[in-house]
Amino acid sequence: HVKVNTRELRVYDGDRLVAASFFDVGKKSVASIIGIYDQEYSTFSLGHYTMMKEMEWAERHHLYWYYPGYIMDVPSSFDYKLRLGTPQWLNAEKKWVPWGTYDSRLSKADFLRAKMGQLGEYLTSKGVTYKEKLYPYFTTGHIVDARDELLKSPIFLDIEDSGHRYAATYDIQKNVFLMSQVEVTDEYNAFLDLEVSQDYKNDETYEMSVLRVHSVMPLFISDE
Repeated sequence: HVKVNTRELRVYDGDRLVAASFFDVGKKSVASIIGIYDQEYSTFSLGHYTMMKEMEWAERHHLYWYYPGYIMDVPSSFDYKLRLGTPQWLNAEKKWVPWGTYDSRLSKADFLRAKMGQLGEYLTSKGVTYKEKLYPYFTTGHIVDARDELLKSPIFLDIEDSGHRYAATYDIQKNVFLMSQVEVTDEYNAFLDLEVSQDYKNDETYEMSVLRVHSVMPLFISDE
């Protein structure tokens, strides 16, 4: 187990707790984890306030970098983080560069969407029926020390055939399309003991169970 130096910041209006945030402290940096606030105080930008106080704390303790968390590769509700100073982003070469150089067309997410579109067209041409599923728990396969092989793609094409279930995916790291036979496993549910928002309960869009991979084979699809 890795010990993490996590700090809590609280904001009070008199005796009333109106906001709080949590951040992790590294050797030279601070990473903002989560910020929460009282809805009755929503007009006071308390989320921004706690982030600025985190940066103030980091500066006081001679920490150089501040990580506010991720944003999306397309406009989203996370864009408020871009209001903090002059941000940098981590490019495909894993170098931090000025935000002004960002091009969403070069993002991995955009590349993955294009590849999944190509995969969908291929399956349709072969008469294969599928449903596109978003898979929030794909990170489980990366961070849990599991004896099983777990599905690790954030999006997959869900296929049912002869009583078996398959997930068609694209592996960015290996640059290959894959077809995996999968099944739901409850073994890691304790790790995922979370209350999710209502939109995640739409099973036509999201797969909210951990999927175990039984077998996998590459799919050879031409770019033409």
